[in-house]
Amino acid sequence: MDSATDVPLTEMTKTLLALYLQKTSPQKWLFESENASPLILNNLVNRVIKPVLGDSYKSLYCLRRGGATALVEMSGNLVGAQGLLRHKSMTTTAMFYKKSTPLETIRQVKLLEAKTR
Repeated sequence: MDSATDVPLTEMTKTLLALYLQKTSPQKWLFESENASPLILNNLVNRVIKPVLGDSYKSLYCLRRGGATALVEMSGNLVGAQGLLRHKSMTTTAMFYKKSTPLETIRQVKLLEAKTR
């Protein structure tokens, strides 16, 4: 996939982004610092997010992996997660992003059971 492409957003995300843009009116970057340079997310995490979440904070990367896993569990396939994560190869999505979860395993066994009756 190309480095610049559209990313589909949920309606909730679009609404939150519109409110953010109304409040901040960035000049060049979507998330920019006070001097109009790109915001360094690690600084934001350390100053704002970690103090609120404390030890329960893991990383922004965990959100990416968790989102991919949730998409695969909801849809039953890797295609949507691959597109959202912008992987060239579905193998990358399957090997590194879709993590097995007990609930998904139970769901799959119930599907198998229903098909074999």
